[in-house]
Amino acid sequence: MLKKGRILRDPLTGPGLLIVEGQQYPFLQEGVWRSDVPAKPGMAVQVEFDGENNICGITAIPERQIAAELADPATNILRERSTALLAAIVGRCGWPPLIAEVLLISAWCLLTAIAVQLPFAGKLQLTFWQLLGYLNSSGTVQVLDPGTNPGAGLYGLFAIAAMLGPFFQYVWRDKRAALGGILPLTFTFLVVLMLRNNVHSLLRTQMGSFSSIHQGTENTVMNAVSFGWGTYLAVFVGLYFAALSLTEFLQMRAVGRGGVEDTRRATA
Repeated sequence: MLKKGRILRDPLTGPGLLIVEGQQYPFLQEGVWRSDVPAKPGMAVQVEFDGENNICGITAIPERQIAAELADPATNILRERSTALLAAIVGRCGWPPLIAEVLLISAWCLLTAIAVQLPFAGKLQLTFWQLLGYLNSSGTVQVLDPGTNPGAGLYGLFAIAAMLGPFFQYVWRDKRAALGGILPLTFTFLVVLMLRNNVHSLLRTQMGSFSSIHQGTENTVMNAVSFGWGTYLAVFVGLYFAALSLTEFLQMRAVGRGGVEDTRRATA
């Protein structure tokens, strides 16, 4: 019979002592200790008993096995709670908006938003989140330096708010909260416009009054910039959220007007 116990006293200076299910058992290391590591107080062990309840073998339990056994209940609890939370979110929002949100995050943070063809360094690919960093640093010229990676700063906070916009209606009890779904598309276009304006301002500053040279340089720069899959996916998901948001908002307004008219008729 195998049972788990713990050593209370090592057998180096005399009989050892271990406890199994609240009962203490003395033991000698010779003949029963079956592990390469020496016995020490506090060590978890697996104890083998014979038919007369005498100890016939003691084996140390590896620490990684103990950690795994302790982690299993916590992992199961975490898995159950995560599953319950996901089910609650899906039940409230539905799968399509959640999938669209994952696509939006991927479009902004993982996929290429723009690609810049540099004269000698090849093509520089930037994500939407990296573009926010360049806007925050007020240095559009840094786009041409692959070694820089400025933080998004305040623009990052605005981006997170725009990401969560389609879900405002689930936490804010107001009809206008349904319009939060237009934020991803609006924010995407605003960032593109700000980047374009920054490029124009930079070129005007560098070229001064040489309008013809400025126009030629501007055309060269714009031709070197192309949109990536991240931008197209962000626009597509933004259009989905905007359409869904406007539809729900109009439905809420229609229901509200109908309720007011019914109340007026009942009063009359």
